[in-house]
Amino acid sequence: MAGKRKSSNPGQGDPMAGFLFNLRHEDIVDRADFGGFELIKTKAGIMYRNHTGFHIWTTPYAVLPDGRRGETSLYQWLDNMIKAKSELGGDPGAMYDSDGTFTNGDVLDTMRIVTEACMTWPMTAFIDVNHASEFAKDYIERLSAQANDLRDAMSALSDSPDEDGILAEERFRADAIDLLGETAPEIERMQDKIKEV
Repeated sequence: MAGKRKSSNPGQGDPMAGFLFNLRHEDIVDRADFGGFELIKTKAGIMYRNHTGFHIWTTPYAVLPDGRRGETSLYQWLDNMIKAKSELGGDPGAMYDSDGTFTNGDVLDTMRIVTEACMTWPMTAFIDVNHASEFAKDYIERLSAQANDLRDAMSALSDSPDEDGILAEERFRADAIDLLGETAPEIERMQDKIKEV
């Protein structure tokens, strides 16, 4: 019985091989270079990459932690950065606002600094263990608060007058209770671990 021959191409057979952070030039829609980092918009998403080899990929359907899309989602922020560079970068000395307080360059520099600080956070997150633990604790508390909000919303649901509405509400409550039952012990376990740190 002949065995499978190992490929010299480690990703061969993987439909995503050669695609992960390997952008085809024809897929690039726009790009903006901010010096310390570059944003590359494609048909499928936006890549942040800096000169140290750190890349982050986000898609248009990326959402906020609460599950909603919005102006503060990562994709939307990076898309706005690309648009701002295009619209304001041509004349950085021009006044941005009517009262003459900020120039286009001031606005772009502020956006660049905020973006670079936030995007490089994962690279430095574990340098200070106390800070990383505090961040994790805040995250767990936010998850716990969301679970409580869901529990409150479920208890506030009113009964629908029609039978289909009542059945749908009962299924929703049962699914939500199951979800809470699965996640609550995990949240409590994570809170205990953080307290130990």
